[in-house]
Amino acid sequence: MAIFDRQGAAVRVGRDVRTIRRWEAKGLLTFVLGRVRESDLLEAERRARMNRGGDRRSAAAVRG
Repeated sequence: MAIFDRQGAAVRVGRDVRTIRRWEAKGLLTFVLGRVRESDLLEAERRARMNRGGDRRSAAAVRG
């Protein structure tokens, strides 16, 4: 099980740190002591994608 800080979480899903902070503010993602589990991060990304109706990750993240 991987654990990420906000910057690492952003890199893992190919998003900006501001997006990670928005997900946190919306309640899609919960950080404990500044860290989040990879499974929770991926679930938040999935829910955000479903709400937006598509995949907005960068090409590098999709390939990666």
